[in-house]
Amino acid sequence: MKLYTYFRSSAAYRTRIALNVKGIAPEQISIHLTKDGGKQHSPEYRAVNPQRRVPSLVLDDGTILMQSPAIIEYLDEIQPNPPFLPKDPVARAKVRAWFNALAQQQTIARGREAVERLLQREGRTAVKLDDLAAQL
Repeated sequence: MKLYTYFRSSAAYRTRIALNVKGIAPEQISIHLTKDGGKQHSPEYRAVNPQRRVPSLVLDDGTILMQSPAIIEYLDEIQPNPPFLPKDPVARAKVRAWFNALAQQQTIARGREAVERLLQREGRTAVKLDDLAAQL
């Protein structure tokens, strides 16, 4: 098993945590997302993951899993103990909602920071998006 990962990716981080909880230690291959324009755009990595995102988990039979929620659910199915989700369906739904909200908040925060950095790099005054949203 091989995990294509990057230390600053929150999705890859969640996947590494899940692997650790399950006691699974795949070979880890770092895909640097910023060096040389981003190694995820290389032909070699596009062959692994056409979405050009991390994480990707390559199983021993060559099957490739993408997207952290799908990988984490797979890990829970092949290694049910300790379980990631409670038995109660309502509690399971609440955990899934929390997980999705956390992932969305991390994505929004990264996008906001990226826009502010781009504005600063071009010598423009970086308007804080929170301040802009408050004016709407």
